Amino acid sequence: MGQAIVLGRNVVAVPVAKDQPSRVASCYSHLLIRKAPLDTNHIIEQYQAALNNPLKRFEQTESGLQLALNDIHSLLQMNKSVQPTVRAQGIKS
Repeated sequence: MGQAIVLGRNVVAVPVAKDQPSRVASCYSHLLIRKAPLDTNHIIEQYQAALNNPLKRFEQTESGLQLALNDIHSLLQMNKSVQPTVRAQGIKS
């Protein structure tokens, strides 16, 4: 599920193990996935909903590289206020 989210794929998650319901619920609450109980009719219903109306989060308009560069730029802007100190030898730390 996590890999599909990272790759921007529309996901229908069906929790089948004890540790999965909380993760599925968390991802669902952030509108990252669709969820369905372990029932064929519900799974098919969510699958068709995903095909007909994909979650907006998955309509990626920028490349992954551009998204990463934007994030790096944002981090650098946040850290701009932290100025490096200059030692006597001229080496920055």
